[in-house]
Amino acid sequence: MRRALAYVLPLTALLAGCPQGPVGDLPAILSQVDGSKLTVATPTPGPGATPSPKPSVAPPREILPFRAGDRFDYALRYYLGGILGVPVGTLAIVIDRVEVVDGIETVDLRLIPPFSAAEPHRVVLHDGMFHYDDKPFVPTQMQPGKSWPAQDGFATVVRRETVDVPAGRFPFCYQVYYQNPQNGEQLTLWFAPGVGFSKGDFNLRSAGRGTIELTKRPLWLELPS
Repeated sequence: MRRALAYVLPLTALLAGCPQGPVGDLPAILSQVDGSKLTVATPTPGPGATPSPKPSVAPPREILPFRAGDRFDYALRYYLGGILGVPVGTLAIVIDRVEVVDGIETVDLRLIPPFSAAEPHRVVLHDGMFHYDDKPFVPTQMQPGKSWPAQDGFATVVRRETVDVPAGRFPFCYQVYYQNPQNGEQLTLWFAPGVGFSKGDFNLRSAGRGTIELTKRPLWLELPS
């Protein structure tokens, strides 16, 4: 993984192996993402009936809830002369394994670029922070204004807003801004609660300016209303 975007590590993997952008070789942008959201329907008891006890269901994790077997597809586009162009490639993330041991969650995934072989990566969740290939990525708890170190720079939750992408409308997304003050590179990601990474905008010296959008998600995933 190229060092140009080392401060945003998981994001840098998504562009690996894609066709060249307007400014030379692409670095790697990651979006690891994945998720599940459960809904429990409780019937209303009739007159005189004894209500059944409410099932005990753990609330779904809001940020990056992983599930083995899930696949997410994304379209990559570049800005040309200030105008967003047509998609230049499709990226996919496939979750192969999810394991929790002693409270530490380990996720093995494959990043599938459009014109090269699949790349194995690992995400580990511990101490409230997701680590991608042993590097800090994003916390499990986010709210507007929250910041944290991100390699050579920092990340900040800017706001919550609705995001429209080919895969659908995602309300209440967390907009997270990444910046490397050393080289001025910037990246913005949107995390859909209970789903995962839905969109990203990047402005990088080695890749130019562009966007990546979710085009297909597991059908069983529910969108927040």
